[in-house]
Amino acid sequence: MKNPTEPGDGKMAKRKRHNRRQPGKTRAPNTVQRNGKSPQASRQPTAHSSAATSPTPTATHRWRAWRMLSSMFMPALNATANANENSNVNANANANAFAGLLLCALIALSYFPAVFGGLVWDDGIWAETPAIRSLAGLWDIWFAPGAIHNEAHYWPVLYSLFYLEHALWGLAPLGYHLVNLLLHAAVTLLLWRLLRRLEVPGSWFIAALFAVHPMHVEAVAWVIGRKDILATLCYLAAMFAYLNFMQQRRRWQYAAVMAWFVVGMLSKSIAVTLPATLLLWHWWKQGRVTGADGMRVLPLLVVGLGIAFGDVVLTRLTETIVSTYSLFDRMIIAARALCFYVGKLLLPINLAVIYPRWGVDAAAPQHWVYVAAVGAALVGLWSLRHRFGRGPLAAALFFIIALSPTLGWVDYGYMRFAYVADRFQYLGGIGVFALTVAALSRGAQHWRHHRWMPHAAWQAAAGALVLAVLVTLSWRQAGIYQNETAFFSHIVAHNPSALSVHYNLGNAYRQQGRLDEALAMYRIALQKRPRYAKLHTNLGLTLMQRQQLDAAEQHLQFVVQLQPREPNGMLNLAALRAKQKRYSESIALYQDALALAPEFGVAHDGLRLVLQQQAAAGEESAK
Repeated sequence: MKNPTEPGDGKMAKRKRHNRRQPGKTRAPNTVQRNGKSPQASRQPTAHSSAATSPTPTATHRWRAWRMLSSMFMPALNATANANENSNVNANANANAFAGLLLCALIALSYFPAVFGGLVWDDGIWAETPAIRSLAGLWDIWFAPGAIHNEAHYWPVLYSLFYLEHALWGLAPLGYHLVNLLLHAAVTLLLWRLLRRLEVPGSWFIAALFAVHPMHVEAVAWVIGRKDILATLCYLAAMFAYLNFMQQRRRWQYAAVMAWFVVGMLSKSIAVTLPATLLLWHWWKQGRVTGADGMRVLPLLVVGLGIAFGDVVLTRLTETIVSTYSLFDRMIIAARALCFYVGKLLLPINLAVIYPRWGVDAAAPQHWVYVAAVGAALVGLWSLRHRFGRGPLAAALFFIIALSPTLGWVDYGYMRFAYVADRFQYLGGIGVFALTVAALSRGAQHWRHHRWMPHAAWQAAAGALVLAVLVTLSWRQAGIYQNETAFFSHIVAHNPSALSVHYNLGNAYRQQGRLDEALAMYRIALQKRPRYAKLHTNLGLTLMQRQQLDAAEQHLQFVVQLQPREPNGMLNLAALRAKQKRYSESIALYQDALALAPEFGVAHDGLRLVLQQQAAAGEESAK
């Protein structure tokens, strides 16, 4: 029998020689070797090092600072920064705080002109409604939806926030604009954190694009656009809560998901797509959607569809919508809208508040090009999922899912103005940003060894340049929300065929006392809407201010013919008759108005004044 201490087959001897320490060398305890090299060895200068000694602490700090700035400005083109982004940010709280402050600074710079802007157009929906100003208004907002004048939707969270702000600073626009800016910053920071949680490459740069993109000016600079910001904030918060729930499986976490979702739905019903997005996340991570995944999302789906159905019913009761679109028409509208948004997100020029409505004809072959383009893109991403992963397809599908409520599948009131709007893609555009940055990142990683590939410093500079251009464009776009004159002048310049735009610009000129310009706009508007009662009313009142009484009479009398049961038209014509000293006719009109509205205080005051004028004129005639 062999002695166990003898070499035998040589294995024991090899093991002993391997474990024998070399003279003058020590081994650190519990050292883990990686790739055949110890950590000490990995820290030794390589053959490519410029010196045989380690860099000085100052040089090391400078290198780390440069990598931090490079990873923030252009992580999409810096593969090393993308690979280590999460670990670097989590390990360095100062870098994390600096990156967040930089996002907030970019937002403040981009939207600064809008901070001192006014209230424009649809801001009157909340600013002029009594529910915002009355003590019982909060109750009416939640339990009497009709109390919000000219609002066809049930979005009580949005108007409750307006109610609270009105109690704090009245109708001063500055406060409302600052709140919009803060909400947008909150959405941006939450998006950045969520993307990091999902390990999306270039998360900071995606959040920066979202923060300063000019297409988001409409949602941020326009006070009423807050509904999109609120819904997106709740949407992302619900997603974050769902990730926490999937990690720890606690009931209160699912309750948080439901709470955020409901608040989002009551801010704007575009949040209804959240259940589909959660299922998409399961598919992205797992490659499939299980029955358990569906059961977890089912309560959200039931609640969301219930709230959305109630909102649609309310809309149909308060707003007349004539549907003339076939299924094929809606396919064309949806596909063209998707192509439009992608184009504007990648090249944000010639942005408009109201875009021209394009023709829809399912019989025209050229209109199906957009449907073919969308289909080809989805098929291509599906076929490449094994090579590039499921992420690109998931980003594209998120873009489509988030936009689906506004793609024309269901009729909504704004479709009579346009099929698209910048604010509609506030949530969905995240998918395009993520897909674009991921593609650039993968391209940079694949071609990093080629001579023509720019150095990381140049890549970071390119990212900074992109952000600088977007900030400049957003600054310019935010300027159109200064006042209604700038606002409607912008619309006239970009879309003169927009419905009622000349009428609204005429109103803005009239409020500023620019009566000649107001009359010019009213006359242009009259060519497009010859039977619009409000237009004839304002045109007649403007002519009265210019003392052109005979011309004003034609328009005010036409209003009474159009709306014989409307007391306001009678009051305006009665005031004109009084100016013409036709007191008997004026008195008769006031009496007709009071017959329709006995409690109409303005009619009582006007009648009293005309009677006094008639009496004074009679005394003057007697003398």
